[in-house]
Amino acid sequence: MTAADGGSVYDSHMHYVPRAALAQLDVPGMERLGVRYDAELDRFVRIGETHQGIPSSLLDLQDPVDGGGHPVIQVLSPWSDLIRDDVPEREGADWCRVLNDAVWRDIEQRAGFRAYAAIPISSPEVAAEEFERAVSLGFVGGMIPTQVGGRNLDDWGIDPLLEVSERLGAPIFVHPAKTFGRERFMKHFLRNMCGYPFETTVAAFSLFFSAAFERYPGARVLLSHCGGTLPFLAGRAVHATSAVPDFGRAGLSVRDIVEPFFFDCVVADPDALAFGLAVVGPERMVLGSDGPFSMGLADPVSQVREAARIAGLDPEAVFRAVAIQTPERMYGAAG
Repeated sequence: MTAADGGSVYDSHMHYVPRAALAQLDVPGMERLGVRYDAELDRFVRIGETHQGIPSSLLDLQDPVDGGGHPVIQVLSPWSDLIRDDVPEREGADWCRVLNDAVWRDIEQRAGFRAYAAIPISSPEVAAEEFERAVSLGFVGGMIPTQVGGRNLDDWGIDPLLEVSERLGAPIFVHPAKTFGRERFMKHFLRNMCGYPFETTVAAFSLFFSAAFERYPGARVLLSHCGGTLPFLAGRAVHATSAVPDFGRAGLSVRDIVEPFFFDCVVADPDALAFGLAVVGPERMVLGSDGPFSMGLADPVSQVREAARIAGLDPEAVFRAVAIQTPERMYGAAG
C-alpha cells in the first residue's frame, strides 16, 4: 500500500540521539559547551555534574512499528535529558544546534523520517530563534521540557515559542525531563511511572490557565504520555472554577480544557486509552510508540484499535484518525 492509497501512519513519539553530534564533542573548542561524551563508558557527561548514561538503543535509527499495512513515518524527537536548563544561554543554544544539525544530516535524504528539534531553554528568545531556524530546515516542530529551572512554562515565558508555533504551524512537543519533588521519586521507578505524567499534567494546566491559548489560539502543543492525568482531572478543574471563590474561570467545560492540546496515545493500557479517547476525541490524539525505550509500546496500532472497541467506537475509523488524519492536520505543511 502506498501513501496515495491510504496515507502514511505517523509515529509521533520516537526518540533518537545522533552519533555524529556526540562525535563532535571531541573537536577542539567544543569543550566550551560544557558537554563531553565518553564512548568507552557510553556516558554523556556535563562538566561539573555526575555521569549520565545514554541508552545504546538511542544511537541508531530503529525499525518502524507495524503500521497496519500503511507506510510509517517516524517523527524523531531528542532525548529530553539532553535539553538542560543549567547551562549558559549561548552554550545551550549551540549544543541544541549541534544536535539538530546532526539529526537533519541523518534523515534529510531518508524516506520515512521527520523530526522534532531540540529547543534550548536558557531563554525564551533563544528558544524561539532555534525553533524557527529548525523549522526552516525542515523539522516538523520542536521539543521542550515541562519545566525550566523549577518554573512552570508560563512563568518561564513560553510566549515567543507559541508565537512561532502559531505563525509557522509547527507543533511544540512538551515532554518531561525532570520531576518536581525529585527526592520523592527516586524509588520504585516512580520518576518515570508517575513523575513524568504528573509533570505533563502540571505543564498543561499551567499553560491553559495562563490564557496562553487565548493569546495564541493557533499555537499547536502536543502533550506526551496522553497528557499525563489531564484527561482524568479536567473535570475536577472545571469543578474548581465554579466551586472555588475568586477562581475567575466559571463556565468552563472539559472540552474547553482539552481542546487546545494534542495528545499522544502512550499510556500502555487500552482501558485508560479508551477513557482518553472518550475525553479528548480521536481528532486530538496521535499515535506514538515512545521507542526505543523499554517503557515504549511495541504495537501502538493494536492498542489504539482495542481502546476504540472498549470505548464503543469504530476501531478502523479511530485508527485512521489517530495514526493518519490527526497528525497530518497537526503537522500541516511541515509534515
